[in-house]
Amino acid sequence: MLRAPIRDDTFGVMRWDEKVDWWFGPVEFTPGHHVALAITPGGSLTGPVLRRARITLERVRAHEAEFRRSAALRIADAFNATVPERPLNAMDFAERLRLEEMTVYDDGSADLLFDEGGALAGHAVVVALDRRGVPCEVELAV
Repeated sequence: MLRAPIRDDTFGVMRWDEKVDWWFGPVEFTPGHHVALAITPGGSLTGPVLRRARITLERVRAHEAEFRRSAALRIADAFNATVPERPLNAMDFAERLRLEEMTVYDDGSADLLFDEGGALAGHAVVVALDRRGVPCEVELAV
């Protein structure tokens, strides 16, 4: 079903993608840094879904550096245990990570996809946040 784009003060223009059942569009995360944002409301973007998505976006803006550092520590530990001849410094790695995509679910949980700056052969780093904004999983994605 074709749905008209939605214009929102926080998210800008969001378009419906019926193939994956979500609203998507670029959002200015910080000045000059746009992130691909998807909101998966299970249908319509109602007031409560938008409110939770706004809270999640603001929470990620406030804590993004912490999420990068935490993910970098976990990834570096695993990487260094597997490839000890080429150690990865977690703090240097954290600085290379750049938030590229964010998916917000209807309960306020989210997946954050970070570009890894070429340190891991093109694998993205994904940080899953629970509905309270607490990181609950970190993994590599191809």
